[in-house]
Amino acid sequence: MSRDDKLRALEELQKVDLKIRDLAQQAERHPARLKQIEGGRDDAKAALDAQRGRLADNERARRQNEQLLQLEKEKVRKWESRLSELKTTREYAALARELDIAKKTNEGAEEEIRRLAGEYEEIRKGLAEMEKQLAEKDAVVASEGKQIHEDLAGVRASMEELENRLKDIFQARTDKTIFVKAAGKVPYGKVVQAMDIARGAGVERIGIISESQTADAANAAGAAAPTNP
Repeated sequence: MSRDDKLRALEELQKVDLKIRDLAQQAERHPARLKQIEGGRDDAKAALDAQRGRLADNERARRQNEQLLQLEKEKVRKWESRLSELKTTREYAALARELDIAKKTNEGAEEEIRRLAGEYEEIRKGLAEMEKQLAEKDAVVASEGKQIHEDLAGVRASMEELENRLKDIFQARTDKTIFVKAAGKVPYGKVVQAMDIARGAGVERIGIISESQTADAANAAGAAAPTNP
């Protein structure tokens, strides 16, 4: 392979490497966004379930109070019908006191039922709003999530295409060595992924070049360069 051919192959290799790094960044960004929108949807669903639980508790408490009130009212009617049958003032006064206590208890129960009814309406309104919010977040997950999955599929397809391109480059080279330049902010897992792709393309030896090594080499080249008199 001539010197020009080697330079062209090296230039092509650098382009492929840059594309792989760009695709790796995309592949990392998309799952984070998907997790974010799905997390928002899950939070909305949990809030909706909690609101439905509050509504069910309210309905249960209201039914219990209404049943208790009905029983107490029936008890008051029976006691009131017995008042005329009592023969002594003492018996009459005792039953009258019981009636007074029962009526006050019933008044309290009626007040509690009214309070629960008001609370029920507020909970129901909140439930309707939460259902609307969940529907909106479901729509986001359905539309944006679908797009993210499609983008990821495109990234995977592009990675396979680039891997095939690397194979084409190294099939024509007798030297199966490649040097990987890893930027300091690139996660180690991404570097390993790039190395795996290179090995799959037929690379036999892989060297790692750090940013500091690149800078040192540039400085050394600059120092060695001849100066104009």
